[in-house]
Amino acid sequence: KVGRQTVSSKLPPLGTSRVSQPTMSISSLAIADSLYVDEDYRAAISKYTAALSSASSDDRIPDDSADKFRAHSHRAAANLKLEQWSNALADAEAALELISLDGTIAITALRTGEEELCNLRAGIAAYHLDQPDLAAGFFDQAGRLASERGRDCGVYTAWLKKCNAAASK
Repeated sequence: KVGRQTVSSKLPPLGTSRVSQPTMSISSLAIADSLYVDEDYRAAISKYTAALSSASSDDRIPDDSADKFRAHSHRAAANLKLEQWSNALADAEAALELISLDGTIAITALRTGEEELCNLRAGIAAYHLDQPDLAAGFFDQAGRLASERGRDCGVYTAWLKKCNAAASK
C-alpha cells in the first residue's frame, strides 16, 4: 500500500532552505524600496548596499541574481535622484552586466520592463556625465526593448535627440 505525501511533507522545515547558499533577503529589498518611495534616497541607498553585501556570491542562483539586478538598478535610481551620476552609472552597468551575453541571470527571471528601465537609468547617468555616445547606446537598447514589447519609444527617441545634439557640439 502506497501512502500519500502531503504538500507540506515535501517542503523543507521552517527556517531552512532548499538552496545551499543564502540568498538576498527579499525584506531588505522591500525596505529599501519603501525608503525610496518615501523619498529617503540616502537611506534607500544604504539599505540597497546592505542587501547587496548580504547577497550570495554565487551568481548561478537565479533568484539571487535577479535580486542583485534589482538592488543595483534600484540603487541607480536613488543615485539619480541625488544627482550622483557616477554612482548611478556604475550601479546600472553592474545590473546590466548580470544579464549580458556572458552573464549569469536569465532574462526570464526579470519582470517585464526591468532591463529597459535599467538601460534608461544608465543612459540618463551617462548623459549627465557628458558621455552622449555612451548614453545613446543605452537609450537605443532601451528603445529596442520597448519596441519588442509593443511599448511607446518616445522617451528614448527624445533622449537620443539630446545625445545627438550634445555629441555634435
